[in-house]
Amino acid sequence: MAALAAGRRVPILLACALAVLGLQGSAPAQGRRARDAPALMPFQGSLSEARALAADRNVPLLVVTIYEDEAWDPKDHHDQVDMRRAVLEDRALASVLERAVVTLACNAVHEIEEVEVGQGDARRTVRRCSSYRTDSCAVHQRLFGDVYAAWNEDGSTFGEAPVLLPTTRWTR
Repeated sequence: MAALAAGRRVPILLACALAVLGLQGSAPAQGRRARDAPALMPFQGSLSEARALAADRNVPLLVVTIYEDEAWDPKDHHDQVDMRRAVLEDRALASVLERAVVTLACNAVHEIEEVEVGQGDARRTVRRCSSYRTDSCAVHQRLFGDVYAAWNEDGSTFGEAPVLLPTTRWTR
């Protein structure tokens, strides 16, 4: 029961953070309904590139960072798994997050999966990290290093919570 409650809290907390920045109430791109929103594809570059893109678009930057050591088990870290799943799969959240730059950072290596993306004649098969949907695990590992370098204090970062930065938090 606790796992279920934690799983429900994650999208609610993210939605509340986005509402504070004024994203929740704005209309989805091109008038789409939440259920029609495509699944989120996380940003594929470095943290500095994500910051620059967010500044250029004048949108917030969402930084989700998860540390997985050798003992990390999804059964014991259901809150992290639920947060990652909510960011990647929750359609209502995706309709809000399309108005932000979203980064998913993790230090670990995961299985690579092959999936079909696109529609109709544009369908193609891609290889990606099965957990974070980045082009490879090297992408989210590099982001993890960037986040650690940017925000570590005495050897640790701000924790494993999503950080939502409005564009006024940095300069390019």
